[in-house]
Amino acid sequence: MLAGLEEMYNFARTPDMTATPERVALMFAELCSGYLQDPRELLTVRMPAPRPSSMIVTGGIEFVSVCRHHFAIIEGCAYIGYLPKKEIVGLSKLGRVVDAFANRLQVQEEMTVQIADTIFDVLQPQGVIVVVSAKHDCMCMRGIQKKGSVTQTSAVRGIFLTNDFGCKDEFFSLVKLQHEPQ
Repeated sequence: MLAGLEEMYNFARTPDMTATPERVALMFAELCSGYLQDPRELLTVRMPAPRPSSMIVTGGIEFVSVCRHHFAIIEGCAYIGYLPKKEIVGLSKLGRVVDAFANRLQVQEEMTVQIADTIFDVLQPQGVIVVVSAKHDCMCMRGIQKKGSVTQTSAVRGIFLTNDFGCKDEFFSLVKLQHEPQ
């Protein structure tokens, strides 16, 4: 890697860069550590859902991922809502599922679907909704260079598809509350 830079740009390698290739390799191993995890296994410890069930919304789940098209950074937040049927999981498990998928070479659209499908398949809730909002360095730093651009994606399953009982509206109201000043 450094040799290529030296040849292309008359790039002077300094002594502090000796370990740079190893540091880069370790960085990508960390950023791609999600391949070593089965996100479904993160949801194995469950407990009975309270009766009557109410919606659970966890938002502001920050993540860093790597765009599989450009190897550029994606930074964002995920918002997850689900309406339990029989079981719930600890809130931290939802963040771990996000990280398991974010820590892979990704595209945001696919990651959003993967998170929703995993929660829906494992917990079998009445419904699940996932919204991901992220900035993509591949769009901000190169090419079109739109620094302020944000991409939002959603995946909706079960009862949220039809907005029965206004559950989708309630989800977005709760997410909006998370962004209002206290």
